[in-house]
Amino acid sequence: MRYYKTIYTGFLLLLQLFVFIGCSGGDDATANDTNSNPPQNSMTSLLDVAYGEHPQEKYDVYLPANRNMATTKTMVLIHGGGWTSGDKVDMNAFVTLLQQNHPDLAIINVNYVLAGPDVPAFPNQREDIKNAFAHIKSKASSYQIGTEFGILGTSAGAHLGMLYGFDRANSEEIKMIANIVGPVDFTDPAYLEAETKEIKDVLQALQGEAGIPETAFLEEFSPVSLVHSQAPPVVSFYGNIDPLIPNSQHERLDAKLIANQVQHQLTIYDGGHADWEPASYFDLNEKLKNFITTFLE
Repeated sequence: MRYYKTIYTGFLLLLQLFVFIGCSGGDDATANDTNSNPPQNSMTSLLDVAYGEHPQEKYDVYLPANRNMATTKTMVLIHGGGWTSGDKVDMNAFVTLLQQNHPDLAIINVNYVLAGPDVPAFPNQREDIKNAFAHIKSKASSYQIGTEFGILGTSAGAHLGMLYGFDRANSEEIKMIANIVGPVDFTDPAYLEAETKEIKDVLQALQGEAGIPETAFLEEFSPVSLVHSQAPPVVSFYGNIDPLIPNSQHERLDAKLIANQVQHQLTIYDGGHADWEPASYFDLNEKLKNFITTFLE
């Protein structure tokens, strides 16, 4: 999955440059703190909090000052990497961006167990995200945060975020989803009939458990199959020549959201898999900031 890493690294470098030149600065007041009950009135970070037994089942917590359970909302970040690579550190630029644009939000940056030959993405990573949210909610009192969340994911992380966010069981707690180049429908002929190695690699990483019929697995792991009328608002960003995410993917998501009258915004940029011009990232930042302000803050 080296292709994912190359594109993803370029995306993060550009985003970090944007953070440096495009946002008003200020010293980072966040301090590492491993206490189970971090001080409420100070900006605090808790790194590598375990939500499961596997070494990769960890998340980082960034808590704003003067937070409280009644009003403090939380943005959960989920990294990409083709389900087989990547790490929460890849989303650190988004942590900085969110802290500057939305200083009253709590931020939680999640890792999950990466897929490999003996560890398929399905259903394990879906369960990891579910368990991470359950752990976060169990710690709400000690973190002094509420239980209303936004989700921001990139690529495979956007896919996993939509799987969780579109689940009817989570309708009350998820207030918005930011989807950056996330795949949404693996029953799409553009995937099933594709001849390119990049797209074949996508499906290979998603191999289901033995005994699950392929068609059932592909539908169950496709976020569009979960969209319903009470689904949270979605803001999506895609490239128009993405070798990993065919244009039919965002078209299928858009059609399903429209059919269910779910509030959403869709932006298509010139370029590939988050491989865009700097102006596109400035535009993404403004649209993302406005969406979060409207639906989460």
